[in-house]
Amino acid sequence: MTGGGKGVGAAISRELARHGAHVVVNHFHSPGAAEETVAAIRRAGGSAQALRASVAKREQVEALFAAVAAEHGGVDVLVNNAARGVFARYDDLTDTEWQRALDTNLHGARWCALAAAPLMAARGGGAMVNVSSIGSALAMDNYLLVGVCKAALEAMTRYLAADLGPLGIRVNTASAGLLDNPTAGLFPGAAGLRDTCRAAAPLGRLGTEEDLARVVGFLASPQAHWISGQCLLADGGLSVGRAMLTPGPGPAAERTERGGGNGRPERSGGSRRVAKAPAPASPVPPSAGDRTVAVVGMGLVAPGADGPDALWRRLVEGVPQFGEAPERFAPEHFWSPDASPERTYSRVAGYVRQAPAGDGDGTGGEDGDFLTAWTHTALVQCGVRELTAAAGTRTACFAGAWSEGSQHVEESLLVEAAVEGIAAHWPGAAGEEPPGELRERLRALLRGRYPRAGRPARHLPQAAVQRAVARLLPASTPVRIVDTACSSSLYALDLGARALLDGECDVALCGGVFSLGPRYSVLFSQLKGLSRAGAVRAFDRGADGVLFSDGAGFVALKRLDRARADGDRVLGVLAGFGAASDGRGRAVHAPHHTGQERALARARTASGIGADAVDWVVAHATGTPVGDGVERGVLARELPHAWCTSNKSVIGHTGWTAGVASVVHALQALAHGVIPPQVPYEAPDGAPALRVPTGPVPWPRTAGRPRTVGVSSFGFGGTGAHLLIQDAPRPGEAAPASLPEPVAGDPVVAVAWSAHLPGAPGAAEVARR
Repeated sequence: MTGGGKGVGAAISRELARHGAHVVVNHFHSPGAAEETVAAIRRAGGSAQALRASVAKREQVEALFAAVAAEHGGVDVLVNNAARGVFARYDDLTDTEWQRALDTNLHGARWCALAAAPLMAARGGGAMVNVSSIGSALAMDNYLLVGVCKAALEAMTRYLAADLGPLGIRVNTASAGLLDNPTAGLFPGAAGLRDTCRAAAPLGRLGTEEDLARVVGFLASPQAHWISGQCLLADGGLSVGRAMLTPGPGPAAERTERGGGNGRPERSGGSRRVAKAPAPASPVPPSAGDRTVAVVGMGLVAPGADGPDALWRRLVEGVPQFGEAPERFAPEHFWSPDASPERTYSRVAGYVRQAPAGDGDGTGGEDGDFLTAWTHTALVQCGVRELTAAAGTRTACFAGAWSEGSQHVEESLLVEAAVEGIAAHWPGAAGEEPPGELRERLRALLRGRYPRAGRPARHLPQAAVQRAVARLLPASTPVRIVDTACSSSLYALDLGARALLDGECDVALCGGVFSLGPRYSVLFSQLKGLSRAGAVRAFDRGADGVLFSDGAGFVALKRLDRARADGDRVLGVLAGFGAASDGRGRAVHAPHHTGQERALARARTASGIGADAVDWVVAHATGTPVGDGVERGVLARELPHAWCTSNKSVIGHTGWTAGVASVVHALQALAHGVIPPQVPYEAPDGAPALRVPTGPVPWPRTAGRPRTVGVSSFGFGGTGAHLLIQDAPRPGEAAPASLPEPVAGDPVVAVAWSAHLPGAPGAAEVARR
């Protein structure tokens, strides 16, 4: 790894070490930084060493690779990152500066490739990655010298790929747009350049050194074994040139699309022009004087907790609620100690033991679907009957849910597949359909073996939650199902808050529901994500994985002014919501810190809440070493003064319910004036410092300052969410804004749509449109 001591080179060194490589960190001008990079890699459990040599001197390059060959016997990966340049106008550059830059950027990479090639060939091949930048193709102020050298490096990459390919050696270039790092500050008008690049990039942000490091890691990995002679440019879409071809703002009859709240990416420029649309006739939003959403009810079903008060007792006791569920399925049918294919190595999880109440529709397995029963229970605990008793009260339901994991869905699909498979062998006349009675008899027989089977469509989340709502509220109540994986219920709260403040409903019921079947544990065993010890040790030294659980949780939301007028008990108010995506990370289950940092920062933006005003965070913290490690680092940097705990050590990870379960946790702590401890807890060696209480922390309300708690929930693929909750304001105290102020004249624009509905009438026409 040439130029591996600091900046981009250090990020690449860490990335390669993280994937198991022994990294030789080459440096020349920065010995202290190189040694710190090596030390950081070793602290993280990796392997590295530092070797000093100037790549601009051929004899030092040859000595460098001779030393590597003597100690390690060869080279598998060469990354040419060492660079030299001067940021100056074209007429200020001297011949000496040109020669030094070419010797380092071009000849140095060539000499390193020549020295590494025989060492790679002796091992059967390898990968070379040259590091470039977007300035090799796009002209940037004061970048002539470096840009020309990088362009030459990219051309050399193609020729080396052709020449070294027969030896099994791949050669590629990793390039990036403007990075958010100190080098970007060397350009003239650096701040303006950053803003311009952010605005012109479709993804709306600058890259980071870690982003470029991941590109290098991919090109060096076996995943890129069929790629050679290419330049992989990661620039957030800047080079597609949309901003250059987009007209500027038009006359007053047009509107400019701009980024909005909810933590979605903002675009500070490069906006699309859209025709002004007529304002909708209804609904009428409330006045701008009250932008605060209040929580006026809560309900929860979780392992060992048949309501919010029971959850509080479990949290105070700190006793984990994990076990087996032989009444649902035989564990031996799905378990093996070595996690062989189609088996789980964990016998325990978190199961709700209460018997579900039936629908009363007399349809066997549909009568008592877990999703329906637990949603109904949680909504009743919220007090929906009392909250909606007044004539004309408009309600809406937003629920995070997914069909995966549902034993009702799985048994229903199994029965239907078996019925159709058996019926296909009915010995009737050629082309004659089996009689309908045969299918019904088969269903009846199979449902005797699979008692949770019913009509599959009736067990899907939309139908299951709709049935629970219909038993309590008018049939016209809209139900929207949200799926952002484990953060779904927090996104549901945000949708409900927006519906309230937009005047679409008077009461919003928001939350999530999840039932755990055996296949879900099998899936996570194959990902090596479940705890083998049968315990969730969030943020703990002994963390070895997660355990999933059943759960359903909902909160009832109203506008604060409406809640006060109705005489409701206000449990807390929403003080800001932040959403963010990790983007493309290492893996769908491996979070990245940047998305979590954005979510936390965006949540504080709505009401201007400073980091030092956040007292406590109910963290996502699932007990997986990778996930907890990332979240620990983010919290230690962003909220160093806040207490941090996780309820998953007690009730497990309730999937699509996890976010709202933590909201109930937070509301109970506000009511009791205590932050419950996390026990047992032992800090990992060398980890960033985190304030994790091992005993109850008094949390009384004091005059002049509301208590503030943040709730985090981070889903698969990086769908992150962070919600701030505060005390209900007392008379004379200012209420926080639950959402940022709306942007005047900011329309929502549908830019395209398509659908393919196989077998449906008019499907071809829909697809064409």
